[in-house]
Amino acid sequence: MKKEYVNELDLLRFLAALSVTLFHLAHRSASVYGTSALPFQPLAGIADYGYMGVDLFFMISGFVVMGSAQNATVGSFVMGRITRLYPAFFFCCTVAFTVLLAFGQPPVPTVGTYLANMTMQPHFFSAVWLDPTYWTLALEIRFYFLLTLLVLFKQVHNAERWSYAWLGAIFMLMIFPVERLHSKLLVPFAPYFVAGITFHYLRMHGTSTARLATLLICYILSLYDAVAMIKGQPLYANLSYVVACLATTGFYAAFYLIATRKTGRLGQYRWATLGLLTYPLYLIHQPVCTIMLSTFAPAINQQVVLWGSLIVALLVAYLIHIYVERPLAAAMRNLVPTVRQLLARQPAG
Repeated sequence: MKKEYVNELDLLRFLAALSVTLFHLAHRSASVYGTSALPFQPLAGIADYGYMGVDLFFMISGFVVMGSAQNATVGSFVMGRITRLYPAFFFCCTVAFTVLLAFGQPPVPTVGTYLANMTMQPHFFSAVWLDPTYWTLALEIRFYFLLTLLVLFKQVHNAERWSYAWLGAIFMLMIFPVERLHSKLLVPFAPYFVAGITFHYLRMHGTSTARLATLLICYILSLYDAVAMIKGQPLYANLSYVVACLATTGFYAAFYLIATRKTGRLGQYRWATLGLLTYPLYLIHQPVCTIMLSTFAPAINQQVVLWGSLIVALLVAYLIHIYVERPLAAAMRNLVPTVRQLLARQPAG
């Protein structure tokens, strides 16, 4: 069965990336690089909640990647994920390293830290992220690993049942915390992934009591996480529980409309260009905005610097997609059959 392309998801992706970008610009700025925030008050009240775009990303990932796993082999699934994540990341991680050397505060990152980051799993090497924005990528890879296990053991057709077990495990960990399992089972973000998976099945196969019950549980756990995040993070201490819960509710409402095909004309438009900008924008906005802020913020009106930084970041993201992400992903996809052909030509024994 041909995979369905859901236009609305491109728009959601872009809005999620834009919210995170504005959060770093107008709320925290790129402080890890040594630059100061732009307290642009008309925008700050909204940008303060931009970190929640990450939650939306996880829901989108659950929806999209579950679809990619259908009828996939382990090889095709893993290669699809690698070519999706790494081409743009290799370039943007290199840019982040360079910008930190030029603009960052001590300690200066080492080449070892850079190489560890290029694996997208720096914690394996006891290294820190060059750009803290990248922390979500480690969670994405863990989610991909869980789905790879389903593909490997031919359990994709039972993915819904496994997602129920995943939620059950989350409840058990809330009662009997086991720190090691928290990271492996993606606590507290698992409900967003499971919700995305469930919305995928709801769109493909219709509503059912089990699916609606699963979404209700995910929604409640997501509300709990939204409140706990504000309580547990000094950075968010002045934020409103009500606004955070309304944002979470909005995510679920948007996905329900998409899953039940009730988005009307919005779903008929092609938002592909916005979707293509999303991942490069997420990866590159901190280094680009750091350069802009460090160069122009002291001398130029803050509104000009803020919106100028955003426009430049979008332009750079587009160029990365056209000249880095797309050709490198194609080269990586072509590499596998080339290697197979070379191995096939080797004499036996």
